[in-house]
Amino acid sequence: MRRRVPLRFTVAIAMGATYDSAGLSSAHAITAFFATGGAGDGLLGVDFQVFASNASGHFHGVTDNPVDRLAFDGFGVFRPAGRFRLDDSRYRMRVLRALGAELGLGLEREERHDGSGNRFTIHLGARVDLPLTRVTDASEVRLRLAVRRDFGLFTPQVFSTTSGQVTPIGDTVVELFGGLAFVF
Repeated sequence: MRRRVPLRFTVAIAMGATYDSAGLSSAHAITAFFATGGAGDGLLGVDFQVFASNASGHFHGVTDNPVDRLAFDGFGVFRPAGRFRLDDSRYRMRVLRALGAELGLGLEREERHDGSGNRFTIHLGARVDLPLTRVTDASEVRLRLAVRRDFGLFTPQVFSTTSGQVTPIGDTVVELFGGLAFVF
């Protein structure tokens, strides 16, 4: 008989870096903040994530006019081993069941102090959660390591009202982050 997996909720906060070149002469690592909330910890789940990066004020090259990003994504999480050997509580099996792939849609805002633009995106990501608490605990704390990439459905342009500069906003190279996930 198959063991039924109860619906669980997850809240995660994380810090990381986005590798971005919007408004810069080349791609740089830019500090980023991530917050995620969702439902479902088995084979399928649904998550929502906010993302913020802050490049303004950190780069001062002659041609640099960096852009900050703020995004809201909604996506499904598919865990291929989410229902695999549920009665096996060994650590490696808990990690295997927590491996996930993400696919969804997002809305991103790019802005500077004197101009902004918006675009819709396709969200792709992958994650692994490393349990930090015992399997017998009702709630869990996990270390989440993840990567995400949002692909813009179009390329907005951010106009600078003070300098007259126009910056086309492309996709970031990649975002990498790690943080704590609370599952209850």
